[in-house]
Amino acid sequence: MAQVLVHYAELGLKGKNRRRFEEALRRQLRGALGADKVLREHGRLVVELSDWSQDKAELLARLPGVRWFARTEPAPLDIDAMGEVAIALIREEWGEDVAGKRFRVLARRSDKRAPIKTIEIHEKLGGLLRRRLNLVVNLDEPEIVVGVEIARPDRADIFVRRWEGIGGLPVGTSGRGVVLFSGGLDSPVAAYWMLKRGMALELVHFYNSAIARDFGKIERLSALLSRYGGMIRLHLVDLEAFQRHAIAHVPADWRMVIYKRQMLRVAERIARNA
Repeated sequence: MAQVLVHYAELGLKGKNRRRFEEALRRQLRGALGADKVLREHGRLVVELSDWSQDKAELLARLPGVRWFARTEPAPLDIDAMGEVAIALIREEWGEDVAGKRFRVLARRSDKRAPIKTIEIHEKLGGLLRRRLNLVVNLDEPEIVVGVEIARPDRADIFVRRWEGIGGLPVGTSGRGVVLFSGGLDSPVAAYWMLKRGMALELVHFYNSAIARDFGKIERLSALLSRYGGMIRLHLVDLEAFQRHAIAHVPADWRMVIYKRQMLRVAERIARNA
């Protein structure tokens, strides 16, 4: 069984709506990772998994709403016990010979019922690791950061590596949006930022069937965005008949305006039915 701590940033500023945002992120974590449990604890989420892998870490790093995360190991609230867990994790991550590496301990005690204080963890656990592994204390530029989080009165969660997420808000918490998806540079970037701000997306790509084209690039970009936003529908809309009608009835100087107006009309219908 693997345990992963997930921290978020601006979800904690949502006041009375905070629980709705947290629940949305819980659902997405459970669905994306196949998690057995996702628990809320003192401004963080605890994900319990049957196994942990690099693929799951990369998936979690792309999930909107996640600020940072770490795989942890539990330990009793005892300095010697925490030291043994930390030493095992350090050796697993950096090998047996870590003598001379710069390190620091970074503790956070969100459950004030715990009998041990953060300054005690910094001093005593740091001293134990320095002596046992011949590490060098460096608070400004550490190579190894031993994280200790206490969110329960009877145990600590310890980690030595953390991954950064993309932040933002969970997808769907800001409603739905439609992107006119040309396949150039601007529309995929706009779509990414909409996903990061919590919008579920519909992608709409317009084409002319009288002109031969390959949809491979559009489909690849859509699949790439789906890695961040889950299921994203791609709508392919043929404008050939409309453009033929416009060429026959609209002066050349106004055709581009008419084309864009039609695209917006179609996108609006898709948005209303999404």
